[in-house]
Amino acid sequence: MSSIFNDELAQARHKFLTNIGKITQLGVINNAASIAFNTHKGRKAYLEGYTTDEIKGYTLLFPELQAYIDKYRTREGFWRWSQSLPLKMKRLVHQYSVVFLVTIFEAFIGDVLLIVFKNRPECLSSEKIIT
Repeated sequence: MSSIFNDELAQARHKFLTNIGKITQLGVINNAASIAFNTHKGRKAYLEGYTTDEIKGYTLLFPELQAYIDKYRTREGFWRWSQSLPLKMKRLVHQYSVVFLVTIFEAFIGDVLLIVFKNRPECLSSEKIIT
């Protein structure tokens, strides 16, 4: 695995084990999904659902949005950026899914082994055959 993936995995593991950021990460995915799914309303109806301040607030969650705002102004930039979200959402969900699945699996295996070794300490002996 690449060192970048290992770093992301270590960060995700820390967040998962300490419960820090679990809600934040799901919140970012939820915000991006709701923005992406609302684009079916059409430009005018879509933009009426967002205030300028709300759009500017999204730049904290989605830093790439700022480039669109700088180029096209706030509302038009938000609309253009949101048009590319379905593809970005797919990538984002896949990236987070892999990290969270590996982290959850590692935590699960660790808990299972701890339970087994506490309840069946003979498993730690190299001379015993456990069925």
